[in-house]
Amino acid sequence: MNKFIIVAIIFLCLSKILYAQDPTIFPSPGSITWCPGEINYYEVRTTGAQQTGCTYTWAITNGAITGGQGTFKVSVIWNDSPSTGTLKVTLTNCTEATNTSVSETYAIRSLAGRVPANAIALQQLPYCSALPVLLII
Repeated sequence: MNKFIIVAIIFLCLSKILYAQDPTIFPSPGSITWCPGEINYYEVRTTGAQQTGCTYTWAITNGAITGGQGTFKVSVIWNDSPSTGTLKVTLTNCTEATNTSVSETYAIRSLAGRVPANAIALQQLPYCSALPVLLII
């Protein structure tokens, strides 16, 4: 009986490794922030077997897909808005898994419409620079 249980556990573990897991969009939210107007790249990744034969359909809110529609990797430009945007991909016709979709919400690093009252900058920096700026209020 113990051998049967051990074999069953090994079989379950192998099936988890060999078959595709739920896909994810990379990079994930929180790992990076983007400036509006920059071209950013996102891709579908799986933790198990690679998805093959899939049709990829991407959708976006608060931005635009600028290339790669229909493939596992797209280029995106986020709108200049101090809010969030959602990127969604739907996989259909995959040979290893059933149809599935995943979406992620990303923070957009923008100061559009958000200027401190009576602030004066002592220097000019490139748009969306990560360098500190000194303000006199």
